Amino acid sequence: MLHIQESSQKIIFKGRNLNDMNATLMTYGIKECAKVMVLGKQSDPEDDEMYQAVMKIEQSCSSVELNQSEVIRHVESIASLAQEGKRPSREELDKLKKELLLFNEEFMRLLERLDGLSFQDNQAPAKQKRKSLVKKIQQLMDKTDALNERILQIQ
Repeated sequence: MLHIQESSQKIIFKGRNLNDMNATLMTYGIKECAKVMVLGKQSDPEDDEMYQAVMKIEQSCSSVELNQSEVIRHVESIASLAQEGKRPSREELDKLKKELLLFNEEFMRLLERLDGLSFQDNQAPAKQKRKSLVKKIQQLMDKTDALNERILQIQ
């Protein structure tokens, strides 16, 4: 409810710090409609080590995406040349297909790394970041598959 980790919470009732988590509320004299003060600091996602792990994977994904965009431009130029009647060499097309396979393998590795991360309930920002990164990687893999189809059409 408060999105504050138990370790960073401080619960106060009638000037007393309630620090025994196994004690019942009745032992502290807390009754219905009593006012209890909860002090704490919400966790910053930047401080969360799982969030940092997701960010590191995102950086790896960005570098692979950058390399992929270079290959996309190369395939587009080859496709435009093929439309003009200039056939690319088979070796060049095979090399591009290999590069695309390597991109898909790298994206699969990144997905496996993301899948290996386990989160606690209070790590919602990290979970959300992982979810968006998985979607991005899947879109990049779809783009790679589309490029592979385009190369097959050129051949």
